[in-house]
Amino acid sequence: MKPQAQERIIRLLLRILYNPNTFNKQQLIDFYETSESTIKRDIQSLRAAGIEIIQEKRQPYRYTINPGKSFSELKYLQPLSDEDKGRISRALHDTGTSTKKVNYIIQKLESLYDFKKLGLSILSQSELDKIDTLKAAKQQKTQAILVNYRSNTSAMRNRTVEVFDIDVSLNTIQCYEPDTPKADKLQHFRIARFDRAMLTDTPWQFEPLHKPKKTDIFRIANDDQVSVHLKLKSQAYNYLVEHYPMARGKIRPASQEGIWDFEAEINRKLYGLTNFILANSDKVEIVYPIELQEHLRTVMQNFIDRME
Repeated sequence: MKPQAQERIIRLLLRILYNPNTFNKQQLIDFYETSESTIKRDIQSLRAAGIEIIQEKRQPYRYTINPGKSFSELKYLQPLSDEDKGRISRALHDTGTSTKKVNYIIQKLESLYDFKKLGLSILSQSELDKIDTLKAAKQQKTQAILVNYRSNTSAMRNRTVEVFDIDVSLNTIQCYEPDTPKADKLQHFRIARFDRAMLTDTPWQFEPLHKPKKTDIFRIANDDQVSVHLKLKSQAYNYLVEHYPMARGKIRPASQEGIWDFEAEINRKLYGLTNFILANSDKVEIVYPIELQEHLRTVMQNFIDRME
């Protein structure tokens, strides 16, 4: 499924969930500016993931979601490893559950996680409101204000930006910030780091400078990337996919049991990756590049020097 489709389906789910018995099919078509077949397909995808979507039997045929059934499972479900599947299967078999039903339960859990992992960061009304406002600013080509943005290096403050890229799966935006003192005014912000977004009446003034950058699984936007190959033990695998869900698409089982290969393009400054390896140093083997090993030696030596 393409990221645009994933984003639309998640936003469709949240819109129905937070606005029960409000939208019918035609209103959803108009709101998302898409076709009837697309909305029907999206609703079918949600139902296939175990989400109970109910439509009124009389006009205006509005939709609602029954949160007391399948949707509640989304709050708690975690990724299923082969070991987890084995435990579930054995436990169910011990209760006399048929093999067919065991397989069905495991498939349902996996399908729910596959859906959940696309929208973990936006399953709240406040996040949905922020995304809707940013989408409107982008569509209208007007500047927006990120209210109370919290960065790692400066105090909390409002930031006026021109948003030209929104990635819901990574919970990030790319934008142009005219007022930043930095030479590079192309910015990459986490949606979770500001309280809300506000529209302004000021039209975009720097559209020719809007140039999206490649974003890696550590949410670092930088076109200068390097290929990385790591071998992960179970603990490192779990840490990586839990903290950076998009990494799941870059991991494959290795030939050795209990080992996974992680191969991806990562920002050349190795932000994010460095912290991950240091936190799991005895559970990660670096295959390449060689400069990653040298980089880690330098980081560790600098740390030791500061301790002396």
